[in-house]
Amino acid sequence: MMIMGGAMQKQWDALDASIARLATPDDAREVLEEAVVTAPFQLTLGGGMEVAMHSSATRAGGELYMGQVEVGVGLVPAAGGCKELICRYLGDAPQDVDYDPNPYVQKAFERIALAKVSSSAEEARAWGFLRPSDGITLDPDKLIADAKNVALG
Repeated sequence: MMIMGGAMQKQWDALDASIARLATPDDAREVLEEAVVTAPFQLTLGGGMEVAMHSSATRAGGELYMGQVEVGVGLVPAAGGCKELICRYLGDAPQDVDYDPNPYVQKAFERIALAKVSSSAEEARAWGFLRPSDGITLDPDKLIADAKNVALG
C-alpha cells in the first residue's frame, strides 16, 4: 500500500529509497553465516513470499496460498522475487552451451504476470516458489517447532 500510495502521489525519490530498502534485507540474508529459516503458512503473498524465497531453508505449512500478486495492483515485485524465481527456473535448464534460456525466463514471468497463487505447499513447490529441499508440515500446530528443528539442524 505504501508503494502504491507513493506512486499515486508521484513521490518518485521516496519510492526509489523504499524499493532499495526492500531489496537489501533479502540480499543480505543470502550471505549470512547463520541459517535463516522461514515458516510460511496460509496466505503468503508478495513480500512474504519474497522473504521466504530468500531464506536459507523453508518449512512450509501444508495449507499454503503463496504467490507474487503485486501485478494485481499495477506493481512489479520489487524485493528480489523476480530474480529468485528466474534463478530457480534457470536451474532447471540444460547446462550445455547452446540452450535457449527464454522458455525458462518466460515461465517465471508468466507466474508473476498472471499473479498465480498456489493452492497448497506441494503446488508451491511444483511452481518453484519452494525449493525441492524445503519441508512441508501438515499439522499447523507443529509448524514452528519443525522450522526450529530445521534451523538447529
